[in-house]
Amino acid sequence: MLCLAGGFNSLDKTIGKLTISAYVRNIMKHYIKVSLIALLTLSSVVKAQDPALKKKMDDFAKEFDALKKDQRINFLNLKQKASEASRDGKFFTSMVAIDDARLIFKGDMDLTWLYGICLAQIQDVDGAIEYYEKVLKVNPIHIPSLMNMVEINFFAGRYEKALKHIEHMNNLLDNRANATLPLLDFKYLICLTKLAKTDPKYNERLKKMQSRYDYMSDNPYYYYANALKAFDVNDKQEGLIWILKAYLIFNSPTMIETWNKALVDTGYIGAHEILFKRKAHEE
Repeated sequence: MLCLAGGFNSLDKTIGKLTISAYVRNIMKHYIKVSLIALLTLSSVVKAQDPALKKKMDDFAKEFDALKKDQRINFLNLKQKASEASRDGKFFTSMVAIDDARLIFKGDMDLTWLYGICLAQIQDVDGAIEYYEKVLKVNPIHIPSLMNMVEINFFAGRYEKALKHIEHMNNLLDNRANATLPLLDFKYLICLTKLAKTDPKYNERLKKMQSRYDYMSDNPYYYYANALKAFDVNDKQEGLIWILKAYLIFNSPTMIETWNKALVDTGYIGAHEILFKRKAHEE
């Protein structure tokens, strides 16, 4: 059930509540499940096409294999500890385990990336970016790092940088018809909308992206593009109506929440303004 808390009186009776912590948690659960499958598949495809990168990864593997058995076991235990601590929200514990693991072996890009994740979680945006850039220096097509560079710059309001990373992500998609990422495209649209307010050079791209999908598409981009247009001219009621249409058509609160978050992160709406009562099987 949908609650448009700041919207229009006729919907007041439809209010359902979800705590903000649960809101964020469920966004991340859905985002990871839907997006990473597509992105990691893309990563493996691009990696297979890059001989230089493959050699670099093979060299790291040989370096790890050259370690003594007890060193390898100790490293893997620390890596598992770091991963579990991060998953449990114990980010400082995770960072300590990563530091200890890297004393044994520095070539594990997963741990460098995870360190960036931990820094982002403790609000060290610049530190997180530094670690993602370390990964990308070794592996320019490390998809999780690229995606995090999009997210962290987008959330921090660094729209020009977010735009650059989204464009790089899109360039890695050989066939956009078969590998579209509509939510990423929507964030691209938001960046263009923000930037076009002060620089007209973005207007042409903005106009093109506003019609990137239509109402027949199997994602809510069309509805959110129209919501964004309304929010951008301070017509909140019209924007909320478009979100309601998306909610009613797609009937998936968890999916809609990920799209709402893009608008929340960029200040168009507050998280308290659109809340959901989720179906039992989506808890």
